[in-house]
Amino acid sequence: GPTCVRFARSGVEHLCAPGETLLDAARNSGLYIPTACQQGICGTCRTVKLSGDVVIDDLGGLSLQEKAAGYVLACCSRPQGTVCLDL
Repeated sequence: GPTCVRFARSGVEHLCAPGETLLDAARNSGLYIPTACQQGICGTCRTVKLSGDVVIDDLGGLSLQEKAAGYVLACCSRPQGTVCLDL
């Protein structure tokens, strides 16, 4: 099915192009996520995923505790199906 990102607090839903990251989806929806390295290292763009599956190519930007709490790195996470973020 289609890949889309729902932004729970904003009430916005974004249909994703193939390969689009959560950061791309937010920017294309007019939402702001702070970023720095954009390579999955620094952790600046971490955001809470409420539901759905993502493929993450992170390079150590999240601690195990952050992952357990539901954080993903927006710059290097690609949604699979429908993903809901706490944004």
